[in-house]
Amino acid sequence: MQVTGCSTISDDRLVGELWARGVAFVGGSVETGAEPLADELLLAGLASSAVARVQLAIIPLLLRYPHLAHALRQAADMLAGPARVRLMCYATAATLLQQEHGQRLVGTGCGEERIDDVFSSDLDLVSAGGIEDRLATLAQCQASLTGRDLNWRATYEHAAERLMTRLEREAAWAA
Repeated sequence: MQVTGCSTISDDRLVGELWARGVAFVGGSVETGAEPLADELLLAGLASSAVARVQLAIIPLLLRYPHLAHALRQAADMLAGPARVRLMCYATAATLLQQEHGQRLVGTGCGEERIDDVFSSDLDLVSAGGIEDRLATLAQCQASLTGRDLNWRATYEHAAERLMTRLEREAAWAA
């Protein structure tokens, strides 16, 4: 994976970073570095990956660690084209999903700190309407920007559900 101004970051390294941060969203080979990646490099690396599941990990990462939103603009500035669109859409989805699943996320130890809505205005998303409407509009926007007519809404929900289910199971195991 090549990020503007950065060296290549392998998917194994990205997965290792996720696991080290307690986001076991992607399985496979795990590679760790001597030092953790900077937040903006991790976010840009995830968005630039050729592996869809690694890309999608942006959502659970932000849901688990809302403070990482501070690095979103800097990460976006490192990216262009599809990777930039991906980062913007997935970060916006995480913001909306946090609102949609607020109580459940708080119950898992996440969600008390709000994810800053960094990209809604860049994506021309209307702030009017409920969360469901905004998620549907975001999904349509991502389909249009990527030229891929996928069920983006279900993709966003899948990422959030996997994180919440895992955190709930970990809490039950610890009890």
